[in-house]
Amino acid sequence: MLQGYGGHLFLILVGRHSGTALHHIAQHGVRGEAEQLGEGHNTEETACRIDDASHVSIFKNVLPEPLSHRPSPVQGPHPQHRGRQMMRGVFMQRDGGRPSFHGVIMRHLPMKCSRYRSKLLRLGISPRYDSRTVLTQSHDRLANQPMDTSLEAAIVENIRTALAEDIGSGDLTAQLLPADSTATAQVITREPAVLAGRPWFDACFQSLAPACSLTWLAAEGEAVAAGALLVEVSGQARALLSAERPALNFLQTLSAIATQTRAYVEAVAGTQAHILDTRKTLPGLRHAAKYAVRMGGGENQRIGLFDGILIKENHIAAAGSIAAALQAARQLAAPGVSIQIEVESLAELEEALHAGARLVLLDNFSTGLLREAVRLTAGRAELEASGGVDLHSVRAIAQTGVNRISIGALTKNIRAIDLSMRFI
Repeated sequence: MLQGYGGHLFLILVGRHSGTALHHIAQHGVRGEAEQLGEGHNTEETACRIDDASHVSIFKNVLPEPLSHRPSPVQGPHPQHRGRQMMRGVFMQRDGGRPSFHGVIMRHLPMKCSRYRSKLLRLGISPRYDSRTVLTQSHDRLANQPMDTSLEAAIVENIRTALAEDIGSGDLTAQLLPADSTATAQVITREPAVLAGRPWFDACFQSLAPACSLTWLAAEGEAVAAGALLVEVSGQARALLSAERPALNFLQTLSAIATQTRAYVEAVAGTQAHILDTRKTLPGLRHAAKYAVRMGGGENQRIGLFDGILIKENHIAAAGSIAAALQAARQLAAPGVSIQIEVESLAELEEALHAGARLVLLDNFSTGLLREAVRLTAGRAELEASGGVDLHSVRAIAQTGVNRISIGALTKNIRAIDLSMRFI
């Protein structure tokens, strides 16, 4: 897992050869500091902070990954090496405040981040160290492209799960084809859509056929017409067939979310309201669904319970009052963590504003009450409307003057886009 702050580069090496890698780094004159995070059976985990960005190029494949240890994308690591972490050199730098990856990160990391939190903090590395992060894309694909570390980890986990549940011990039907046969396939949409899910689609095929080629004819977030050719895939025929259904499942589902979101965004065009999602997503697809919302032009609420506070009626009841709940939240929240409180009446809104609330969710307010809430608030807090919102009512809600409208239907009530893949 990588994080970068204050112009530094941070590198975490996980594997039996971590010490060798650090020695290799030192030989190339890179200044930095390193700390052993712990040692297990045939395993070393090392975090390293590198302060000299001029030598980043040395991290390209610092250590070759032994082919005998390479895990199957479906079956996991070789049984003889289960629990041992394989690695390559990885680095990241900050470009315009966002992380950019340039390399390949580690695979199969069943560690507990809490064991290393304090030591990582001493190195200035984010405590949100997700030891399950697995990035298998090539250096060329990742070079100079901004990446969200959480999203990238989610993509890999989504693909691993999808391929494992579909292929299991092997694709029996695909074995009807000669092992060395190649093919080209095209994917079209049978209905209008906003395209989303290309990273998942690509990763399905690249996991099974690393040498395959994908030529996209539509951009992510682009509105496409019925009958449009979206992508052409060429490669080993067996792999194309095995990856087809998982790849289409991701593409048609995420495109459906983006399409639905775009409809809501266009419905409120010309108002000050922003369309936001909720946590009402399919289990395991939280990051994917929120990514699709962004492709549709919407905005994301908190990812989960860990990165934002939303005080609801039960929290208020337990705390004793709105003021007490807000005070407790302020004491708990780290810098940058949003605090939002839900109210169900104008009286509760007044109480929240008096207690210093800066972000208020108006739960199931009528349009008349929303207008009154906007007047009463007079810019002292951001107001978010939620509950019972659909395409027929969303514009009227936006015209009341609220700042935000959150809609569970963006990710919950969707119908997959009809896509088709055919060999040519």
